[in-house]
Amino acid sequence: MIIPSIDLMDGKVVQLVQGREKALEIKEPPAKFAERFTACKEVQVIDLDAAKGSGSNAPLVKEICKKVNARVGGGIRSVDKAVEFIEAGAKKVIIGTMANKEFLSELMEKVGKERIVVALIEFLKEVRKATKNRVAAAGGISSLREIRSLEKEGIDAVVGMALYTGKIKIEGVELG
Repeated sequence: MIIPSIDLMDGKVVQLVQGREKALEIKEPPAKFAERFTACKEVQVIDLDAAKGSGSNAPLVKEICKKVNARVGGGIRSVDKAVEFIEAGAKKVIIGTMANKEFLSELMEKVGKERIVVALIEFLKEVRKATKNRVAAAGGISSLREIRSLEKEGIDAVVGMALYTGKIKIEGVELG
């Protein structure tokens, strides 16, 4: 399964290179841009400002959650924040730095384990072997060959820049 990725920074859809340098900025309003992915089973929405602790795009994230089946991440460091996004329409929340047993146990009680995605991009194959849960790779995926390789391992591919630039095309979804 391919999961389109929408990264938000300063109120805009962006794509960063190596998580730092802005390579692409979409002029279209984020919620309007997200409508391109309504046919997708899931869309990943990451608030980069919240992840870096430099701001928040929460209102935009919530607006996007009304348009697509969103899995939301970036700066979710409290159970209350995760619940807030679920209540706003997010189908799932992505937990990164707070992915510890205590936090995840409390979050599972509040939203259910089926609504939690743990961001573990390194050691994907080992993680895949250790669990029956779905595993997703994000960041830098730029070819169908990479996607097929991940699929062989039973790993989903989260794709951003390659979709925006047309390097990878999803049948039936127009991107620009």
